[in-house]
Amino acid sequence: MAAIYLLGPVLLGLVAHRAPLAQRAVVPARTSLLHSVVAAPLVHSEPVEAYDEWTQRLDYPGFRKEVHELGQRLSNEQGEADVKHLQRMILWSNLCGGVGIATMWMSSPLGRA
Repeated sequence: MAAIYLLGPVLLGLVAHRAPLAQRAVVPARTSLLHSVVAAPLVHSEPVEAYDEWTQRLDYPGFRKEVHELGQRLSNEQGEADVKHLQRMILWSNLCGGVGIATMWMSSPLGRA
């Protein structure tokens, strides 16, 4: 009986009707600036190693702007094929996780001595 309570939502989620992509809500492109904790370089009192000297010359605000513009461009270029591919990858991830959960009883940590 407890299995029905535990597996009920999972089973309902597997058989739930999914609306076609054309009927789903379209997420508008993000236009707001993202706040980042990596916006400014850290000030170190210790000397920098030779292989990290480039960090002293990096234009952090310019780098942040370029990365943000790239993210905006990629976000705006996503189409229906990208959404379908992402859903397929999520499905495979969930299936692999389910197989892992279903078979983890087969391996006993006590028997691996």
